[in-house]
Amino acid sequence: MMINRSSSSNFISHQPVEFKSKTLESTDSVSLGRSPVRRASAPVGSSGSEFFALRNALKKGDGSLLRARLKGASADQVETLKGNYRQAIGRDLEFDVRGLSPLPYLSFGPGFSIRVGDGLEEEELKATLRLLKEPEAEARATKLEAILSKEKFEPRDFSDAYRLLQRAGGEERALLEEKFEASGGGDLLSSLSPLFTSARTHNDSRPLPSTPDKRVAVVVSSGNWKKQLSGESTKPIGGYHWREIEAYVEEALQHGYTPVMFTPDGLPASPDSLSLLQGKIAPRLGFGMLPGTGPDSPQGQVILHGLERPRSLSSFRPEDFATLHVAGGHGSHHDLVGHPDLEKAVKGLNDDGKLVTAVCHATPALGELLKGQPATGFSPQYDAALLKAGYVLPEFDPPYDAHEGLRQLGAQVSTAAAFNIHHTERFEENGAPVITGTGPEATDNVARLAFAHLDSGAR
Repeated sequence: MMINRSSSSNFISHQPVEFKSKTLESTDSVSLGRSPVRRASAPVGSSGSEFFALRNALKKGDGSLLRARLKGASADQVETLKGNYRQAIGRDLEFDVRGLSPLPYLSFGPGFSIRVGDGLEEEELKATLRLLKEPEAEARATKLEAILSKEKFEPRDFSDAYRLLQRAGGEERALLEEKFEASGGGDLLSSLSPLFTSARTHNDSRPLPSTPDKRVAVVVSSGNWKKQLSGESTKPIGGYHWREIEAYVEEALQHGYTPVMFTPDGLPASPDSLSLLQGKIAPRLGFGMLPGTGPDSPQGQVILHGLERPRSLSSFRPEDFATLHVAGGHGSHHDLVGHPDLEKAVKGLNDDGKLVTAVCHATPALGELLKGQPATGFSPQYDAALLKAGYVLPEFDPPYDAHEGLRQLGAQVSTAAAFNIHHTERFEENGAPVITGTGPEATDNVARLAFAHLDSGAR
């Protein structure tokens, strides 16, 4: 157990911190057997005992052994280290650096609380996370600079750039901006803006895969990319929760449906990066992911391929899709909730007698359709506890209150029911179901209900 001396773990700064001491969108079918964890080749001198030594040091709040391993490492070497740590320990290295625990802090009065768990804190956490993430940021910045220096963009440039950005949350985007500027690329946002504009036009004009009755729209948050580009915000903030996409896409593929990925404005998807960390117990509570459910899984590959070329919601037509699902995440309210094109898409589908679904912090994005109806979203009481436990990154502090967002729409919300992490609500409007779920672990149930309805032939 460790004394909590700081509520912030944001490691980004402009100076290095020193510390001493295949349908992809177009394939008709994908095999969905659980994939094994990818085994990275071990670096020279690595062994299972060394990874357990790293783990034990982190449990004691000591990051010096890991920092020694990371100092001067290339992006490939860091990825190899992370892959082998995951193979040996069963969790992502960053998971243990942060000391994430399924239990919250135990409070004994103002100014004094004890964290149940382990990991690093304060400046040691910042220093170690920076060494862990800097090499990849530098490599991505170099690749982006090569793309953005072209006089004319080609379609491949769009997917290459989006691939570099689709798994970057707020912390990673801030570090990427820093490294891009330091390399001589200038301001990253200004450099990306023309590419984003061209990519949106290109992606929206591409032919849709499959047939309308077997095509499902999945809406994913870009975090605050749009707010940054407009100058409304200067601090990068992520958005989507991986599990709330993955569980839905897996079910869609199992039932023979083709997912088509959308972001509200055709900008790159941006994650709540903690949702991309592999763990053991915590993912069963909705925090992080289990082996076989990540980006390397069959459904994960479908998601990532789709997010390389997302469509904007301005191009959405209800007649082209069987249904629409809105994935949430701690930053999804920055671009999903209140988005006029999303509310128009939802209303158009419902007017056509087609079901719509949403989960977690994004359920208020269904808009006026929820007025007077039962709906649910992520519990703000859980969020308060999870913020103290480290499961909510500082970029999301204070967390968005999805229940208040639902009440402002006139929805009926049960605070008690939302303590069940699998809780869903269902009602019908225009003869079509509208289904909402509390959060990551409710996505499975939401998806099962949705595809059971679709398979029944009901409209």
